[in-house]
Amino acid sequence: MYVNPVVIALADVIGSEIITPSRFLTGIEELDRVFGGGIVQGASILIGGEPGIGKSTLLLRIAANVVQLSSFECLYVSGEESLEQVSLRAKRLKINEPKIKLLSTVSLTDVVATIKENKSIKFLVIDSIQTMYDSRITSAPGTVTQVRTCAHELTILAKQYGISLLIVGHITKDGQIAGPKTLEHMVDTVLYFEGENSNQYRILRTIKNRFGPANEIGVFEMSEAGLVPVDNPSSLFLMAHDREVVGSAVFAGIEGSRPILMEVQALIAGTNMATPRRAVVGWDINRLAMIIAVLNARCKMFLHDKEEKLGMSRMLISD
Repeated sequence: MYVNPVVIALADVIGSEIITPSRFLTGIEELDRVFGGGIVQGASILIGGEPGIGKSTLLLRIAANVVQLSSFECLYVSGEESLEQVSLRAKRLKINEPKIKLLSTVSLTDVVATIKENKSIKFLVIDSIQTMYDSRITSAPGTVTQVRTCAHELTILAKQYGISLLIVGHITKDGQIAGPKTLEHMVDTVLYFEGENSNQYRILRTIKNRFGPANEIGVFEMSEAGLVPVDNPSSLFLMAHDREVVGSAVFAGIEGSRPILMEVQALIAGTNMATPRRAVVGWDINRLAMIIAVLNARCKMFLHDKEEKLGMSRMLISD
């Protein structure tokens, strides 16, 4: 537990056990891979995603698995839902874990007091940071000042008491986590929970990780029992590729540390428009423009008067 700042020689730190922080395993391989081998004790983790994508379901499952594999307790703070709503989700997921403590509040003071009174709590979930409120600040919850202050206080609290902190963050229309950019700098790990409401598959992607590799992904299926890990994502992205089709090819890409097979579809068509349209799904349109320029200049394909369409899986934005 970090209480007061202490000056320590680098050689002493290297020779001690401080350099190897302990990790909590979730028991779900897809999750542990994304976290870099488990959740580091005392780490602060920010998870962003669209409303209704399944963030609360994911966090409740993580909390249940972590406390089942350990001897400590988890405090689940819900600022958006009542205790009854959280319990309904737990029932649906068949989670009945006495070591998960629920607290419905938006007050930062209540959270800090609860942590200080219960030393057995080593796992803290905040759902969400945009609802938290510090009474010392006059601005409304969700404002830049409130979000920054509450996040700062919570990360300091996590470090002091050796608590793993999971924070839910809303995202804007541009796909960025709402609030000040410093929010992402404060935490140790930033994850994005991605997917479309029209299908049941979700991707948990690491954007930043001080304790492991970034750009790692975990693939899940949303079912009635909650989130189920997908062990072979390639089968998911190739499920419709059952025969040879002109303009379709299988591409072997790398997402994080794992190779994934995905289907690439391309179409070139004539047009009567003065400026042909170029449409891309799941890829960088600037890279497509560069490839077309090379084909025009070097391969003499002359595509300047053609419309080009290229599509990959919407769930994966490939490099």
